[in-house]
Amino acid sequence: RWGVKSVLFLPYTLFTSWLLRRALLSCSKLFPVSDAMARMLVINGISVKRLSVIHNPVIVPKRVQKNVVKNTILSAGRISKDKGIQFVIRSLPLIPKMKLVIAGRGGFESELRKIVNELNLNHRVDFLGFVNGKTLNNIVARACVNVLLGTVYEALPRSVLEASALGVPSVVSSAGGSGEAVGDGGIVVTSLDEESIANAILTVLKNRTTYSKRARLHVKKEFSSDTIGKELAKEYKLLL
Repeated sequence: RWGVKSVLFLPYTLFTSWLLRRALLSCSKLFPVSDAMARMLVINGISVKRLSVIHNPVIVPKRVQKNVVKNTILSAGRISKDKGIQFVIRSLPLIPKMKLVIAGRGGFESELRKIVNELNLNHRVDFLGFVNGKTLNNIVARACVNVLLGTVYEALPRSVLEASALGVPSVVSSAGGSGEAVGDGGIVVTSLDEESIANAILTVLKNRTTYSKRARLHVKKEFSSDTIGKELAKEYKLLL
């Protein structure tokens, strides 16, 4: 829909897009945070020779939470349609005894609540509102599985990396760099129908110990501060 605000905002959007493109083309080296972002830059005219993928780092604690809430599915972050929480809610009837905890705020929350009411799932979905810091960290650490079923581009979802670092496996969509973030520490679903989502979550739950170990090993190898620091130092030396 094109309202007055959209029409007035269009010149600004076009100008900033042009400015960003010029800035990108003038750089001698770019460090996209994922292969997915690198591919997008190539599509937009950036030479692959000027790209070196450097992932965002994540802190990997030495120990993980042991008192996991066995029946908890977690969705943490901004609540919007493109995050795909509605698909998780609709899959709940196929996942017995599991509860969905939604930590975050956003304009799509009212629509999610309608879906919850329509499916009579009020007793199985908790809306926690905005949480951060240690509170959020504890909620994530105690979850059995993390979900992020984005329907649009995800450069490199930090919520997945942080969950993996805490030993919490994830079920994600194939949008952008979500698959890179989860690695073998979870499952990537290519279809967002209820059965596919439910099967993926149930598979992770059945083999959670294995997926948990894989998730931590994956982020420790690919996304730890030490690993990323060494990669950055190497690239900067080449530029000097």
